[in-house]
Amino acid sequence: MLDLKKENVHLEEQYFDVIKSKTENGIRKVPIAYKVLPFYKTWYERNPDCEYLLHTEDGKHFLYRNYYDSYFVPLMKQLNIDRTPHCCMLAEAGVDQTIIKKIVEHSGAITLTEKVCTHFDIKELVDAVNQI
Repeated sequence: MLDLKKENVHLEEQYFDVIKSKTENGIRKVPIAYKVLPFYKTWYERNPDCEYLLHTEDGKHFLYRNYYDSYFVPLMKQLNIDRTPHCCMLAEAGVDQTIIKKIVEHSGAITLTEKVCTHFDIKELVDAVNQI
């Protein structure tokens, strides 16, 4: 998320494109849940001159350690939530495991059958994350 550029965010369609990844499976469309869409809109509009969706107060590119230590950890403590940035609540919401695997794109978790026999369009993925 910290490397996500605004040009790859599609607010109307509720998804963003991951265009760089360590693996081929990491290149994908990621749905944006309806409940968090207002945050994406605010981030998108906050600093029109910055090309990144998430950025420092002065419009600079966030470094992971800076974001994690300065923003994420204090927020989780304030909310008394024990989660990591990569924690997935989709299973708790009853979302189908194959859809979860597609959204998070953990290549080792997707079986050959799931790769070959399942295809989800972005609307199905958005509907899934909206169950959270």
